[in-house]
Amino acid sequence: MQLPRTYLAMAEDRTLPAIFKKINPRTQVQEFGLLFLGAFILLSLVFLRTFENIVNYVMFLDSLGIAVVASTIFILRRPARKSESSYKGFKIPLYPFLPAVFIFFLLSVTISVLLSQPRQALLGSIFLLLGFPLYFFLRRLTVVR
Repeated sequence: MQLPRTYLAMAEDRTLPAIFKKINPRTQVQEFGLLFLGAFILLSLVFLRTFENIVNYVMFLDSLGIAVVASTIFILRRPARKSESSYKGFKIPLYPFLPAVFIFFLLSVTISVLLSQPRQALLGSIFLLLGFPLYFFLRRLTVVR
């Protein structure tokens, strides 16, 4: 349910067309965002065929994406370290060891899928890369208006 909300935020930032901002006033549902996501899922099912392929595709990209996002904690905490002031935000137990272990295991999953199912990892990467031209096309449509 997170993806349609992401589409809404991107539409509010004018990255996606305004249709992604539409919310049904009676049900408060992002109908177009859900339909778009459903169509993308069905398209994935057609190309990936089996549940195992879908899991490998999702695990490869999601574990890689989460590892990249999790690694930003080291970058975001750098200003506090450089200024030698105490960090006032949310504290993670056993920092920096625990986030490093978390990232290590996520990258282990990514590498495991890459080595055991290279075809699915490649197909997942192709799907991801095909999203970039679509993103730029939608961005251009939104900016031109």
